[in-house]
Amino acid sequence: MSYIKPDTPYPVYAQPSMTGNAIIETQHNEKASLAMTTTSLLTAISIACQNQIDVCNPGNLRGPVNIYTMVLADS
Repeated sequence: MSYIKPDTPYPVYAQPSMTGNAIIETQHNEKASLAMTTTSLLTAISIACQNQIDVCNPGNLRGPVNIYTMVLADS
């Protein structure tokens, strides 16, 4: 469920320059929405970092950092 109004621009410029530029270039080349492109990039970064970064949860349980995403879109 999204709490961002559909007409609200996605805050792509809040991203670091490297990821922000990758998002904008991918969005331009693929003609996908900024939100979908950003979600895909963050998912790829999360997968790449799973082997490098652990998170400590309550109860001192350690595990790999990850995010769960799902994009539903018309084609």
